[in-house]
Amino acid sequence: MPSPRHIKEALAPKVLELISQTTVVHMMTFAILGLMSMIAVLLIRKALITRQLSQRVSTLHLPTSTFDPSPEEVHRAARRLTRTRPALWVTAPSPGTAIRVRLATNKDGMLEYRLEGPQSARSIIEGRLFDHVEVVPEKATEEESAAEENPPGESIQKGRGGISLEV
Repeated sequence: MPSPRHIKEALAPKVLELISQTTVVHMMTFAILGLMSMIAVLLIRKALITRQLSQRVSTLHLPTSTFDPSPEEVHRAARRLTRTRPALWVTAPSPGTAIRVRLATNKDGMLEYRLEGPQSARSIIEGRLFDHVEVVPEKATEEESAAEENPPGESIQKGRGGISLEV
């Protein structure tokens, strides 16, 4: 096995010779190729996110008057919602795989919440997370699924006969 000193003595002249042969044209070619591949990756990622967002499913969850979940039941429901990860992250980038929970009041002042998520999580989104909750499957509207993602935190929106709070 050659020693590190021997490797350094053998490779140093070759590296210096390669550097002296590199021209501005070579460097510009490498920079342009790198920029083009970055743009291609970003365009592919945008197309994947757009495809994922267009195939989202949505359900309306309407609690009954006896709805009073225990902390364990809330923890179980939250744990179930966290199981919605894609098998291949390359085919479904993060913005398209998120589950959105929207809490709102309906026209009668009763609580309703919507779960919206990817097609691959349909069984979890359309399933009953809590007892005493009626689940109504609905098709996600284009304006809801095409809306920009809000930054982390809270935002309050008016719409559909009440105030909606996103967390």
